[in-house]
Amino acid sequence: MEIQAGEHRVTALIGASGSGKTVLAKQIARNRAAGGHAVWLTPSQLNTNRLSAQFSELGLTYSFSELVAQSIIHNGVIVIDGFESLNQTGLANLAVLLHRAKTLSGSTPWSFVFTCIVDFWEDTFRALQREYGEELGVEIKPIEFRFENHKSEVAEAFPSLAVILLRSHLAPVFSNLKILDLVLSNIGDDTDPASWIGETDILDWYWGHPLKGLSNKNTLHHQKKIKIFFL
Repeated sequence: MEIQAGEHRVTALIGASGSGKTVLAKQIARNRAAGGHAVWLTPSQLNTNRLSAQFSELGLTYSFSELVAQSIIHNGVIVIDGFESLNQTGLANLAVLLHRAKTLSGSTPWSFVFTCIVDFWEDTFRALQREYGEELGVEIKPIEFRFENHKSEVAEAFPSLAVILLRSHLAPVFSNLKILDLVLSNIGDDTDPASWIGETDILDWYWGHPLKGLSNKNTLHHQKKIKIFFL
């Protein structure tokens, strides 16, 4: 999926938790970064003005929103992952960012991607509209991951899972990309999934086995999460 320049410079990926919104947003960011810039922001940065503090710590004179306004790039995307978690401060900061990026201008090089849990979209977007002060056109893309469409691919890549993938009662569990990613990221040659009946068994396996085997390097990898990146 790619975000096209056109009538809407803001795209909202909405869906249930674990439906693949963030995965898709990362794909969009990587694609855009290949020929421009991609910026990844989280509510924790926008809600507390941490973004400006981080730029100051780097010795930069201008704020992030000012850099966006003065940018000479031709193709950039700013991803807000977890739009529903923005508080009033975060919404106000996002509104400023949208204005600085000249979102309503047809010549702006920036597009925005929001990921949002579907149940919270309308209320959060209305609150943003109030902060923004103008009509903000948004293209809404519902996201729904269907595990059944990818089951054969997963089974081929992870033969040890082939047997349990045939169990229809586990399809709803693996339809949650967070659970599927948890399993695929931690399964090993010594994993025996034959006894898995439901989500509880998978979580018991995760907490009881893979974490014990994590190297210090992997542990550090899980602890250090980059919240903003330019690619």
